[in-house]
Amino acid sequence: MKKIALMSIKTKHSQKIFSGTKIWEFRKAPPKLKEGESLEIVVYSSQVERAIVGKFSVERIVSSKLEELMQETGYGKDTDALEWFRSYYSNKELCSAIKISDPVLFETPITLAMIKKEIPSFCPPQNFVYIREDSDIGMLIQKHERSM
Repeated sequence: MKKIALMSIKTKHSQKIFSGTKIWEFRKAPPKLKEGESLEIVVYSSQVERAIVGKFSVERIVSSKLEELMQETGYGKDTDALEWFRSYYSNKELCSAIKISDPVLFETPITLAMIKKEIPSFCPPQNFVYIREDSDIGMLIQKHERSM
């Protein structure tokens, strides 16, 4: 079964995802997956772009102690990164990262203004929100993808 989540990601990080230079998305509270479920993340690029800009598949979600997570994601020897992650995950026993797979950048982003025109009550998620394909936002994304 496929789950879909709309996730807010800062523009500087979303651009790296779609350029292929960022392969892990770090989260204090990641989406939950049950055995046999797959997850697709639809990216709302916050801050600068303020638009849904693309999507990616989740290869896997790793949750572990910080040192183990840093080794798993390739940051174990990067002292600057370790310092930042220690601050980001302060007071967290388990730290999480999402392995990004098959990123697809939309030719034309779905801007916040476009979304609000169709769905006036829409608010970008603080972290992420699960969406159904038959929801207003799910159908808007599908319609946009078909028109590209």
